[in-house]
Amino acid sequence: MCRMCHNGSSHTMVVEKKVAEKKKENDTVSSHLSKQTRCCKKCRTIFENLKHDDEKFFNYARMTYSSFEELLTLVQDIIYHSSLNYREAIGPEEILLVTLRFLATGGSYHSLGYSFRIAPSTVGLLVFETCEAIWDTLQHQRFPEFTQELWKEKARRFGELWNFKCCVGAIDGKHVRVQKPSFSGSLFLNYKNFFSIQLQAVVDGDLMFTATDVGDFGVNSDGSVFKNSTFVQCFLNNSLNLPPPKCMDVSGTKIPYCFVADEAYPLKDNLMRPYGGRNLDNPKRIFNPRLSRARKCVECAFGISTAKWKIFQRPLKLNVNNSIKVIMAACALHNFVRARDGKLKDSATSQNKISPKTPLTNIEALAQTGRASNTASQIREHFTNYFVNENLVEWINRLVSV
Repeated sequence: MCRMCHNGSSHTMVVEKKVAEKKKENDTVSSHLSKQTRCCKKCRTIFENLKHDDEKFFNYARMTYSSFEELLTLVQDIIYHSSLNYREAIGPEEILLVTLRFLATGGSYHSLGYSFRIAPSTVGLLVFETCEAIWDTLQHQRFPEFTQELWKEKARRFGELWNFKCCVGAIDGKHVRVQKPSFSGSLFLNYKNFFSIQLQAVVDGDLMFTATDVGDFGVNSDGSVFKNSTFVQCFLNNSLNLPPPKCMDVSGTKIPYCFVADEAYPLKDNLMRPYGGRNLDNPKRIFNPRLSRARKCVECAFGISTAKWKIFQRPLKLNVNNSIKVIMAACALHNFVRARDGKLKDSATSQNKISPKTPLTNIEALAQTGRASNTASQIREHFTNYFVNENLVEWINRLVSV
């Protein structure tokens, strides 16, 4: 009897000891997270040290400190939270920095929570609130209204950088990988066999987004997304406010301002796509790489965004609405950072320039989509004649003639 009592008391002491150790562990974690109410901002992050080193700060926040300050000025009134009697609110500066790190690293809420000593659930709320504020603030500033002066400037830049006059933008789509949304069936399963949300974009010659359309199902093709987008409705209704046609060659032929796209899109009066077929004559073989050279701007813009914001290098484990907020904020930040910190002309002409040694793959094996109007075909013929007779790019002509 005494032996049983002794064993029971020993077991009770062991259980109480384990409970005490677990409580001590939880208190340690809670103490770590609760230091945000007792520590100054200098103790919570390395922000104060980084802001004095431009290179390190750019690597940490994906923008210079001066750009960070300007962005903070734009959004701080929206993301500001009042302090309570028993808890100091997280400041706008730190909220913005948490959001930028979320986009730049693609880290989890827990990893960011430990880095900034903020609860993981709070990190999620702050990130999506700030992404929405970034888009609401920057969309009018970095996505200006369509005016004739705006289109003329974009056409001038395309002519200078990519030798494609009267081109005002390149159109293409990107599948942003996401975790399968609940009860969605195969709506988000694309032809590449992963789940995605569609990002359709128009990009100018400086690799900046002119217009974006986010949120279509991944199962849809680029042409289908383009057909159902708000931008194409303006495009087809002639409400984009494009300038009147311009005399481009010595014959006085007036060519309309146009966009360029790949073979997934239809040929329209203001939308040029490559010639289809394999047995093309030399003029058509020259037109296709010239168009592809201008069209690759949109591919470069997608690549730069993915490299800068590594959140796109893994599936977005978010619901559809929050995923759309993140994508839209990243597009706005791409334009913001590129306009302020990017060397537009240098990067476009040196890093993204096609060299004569670059193989021009898949420029002949293109399938025709639908039947184009006679006017659109004639406009493409005018572009072809202009590239062959007046606006020559010697290395393309030599490569095609081989």
